[in-house]
Amino acid sequence: MPSKADVKAWKAQLVAQAEQQILKLTDSDRFKQYLNTLAKFHHYSARNIESRVL
Repeated sequence: MPSKADVKAWKAQLVAQAEQQILKLTDSDRFKQYLNTLAKFHHYSARNIESRVL
């Protein structure tokens, strides 16, 4: 069974990795394009907007 310190370190590593992936995603041109599309079609549902972006 892992120690409390091991579990705490593992959780910290997971959070750090998640933060890196979120920053990578939100800084991508594809995500910015998606947000621009959302702004233009604010009267549409999210499902309808996805078909216009993809």
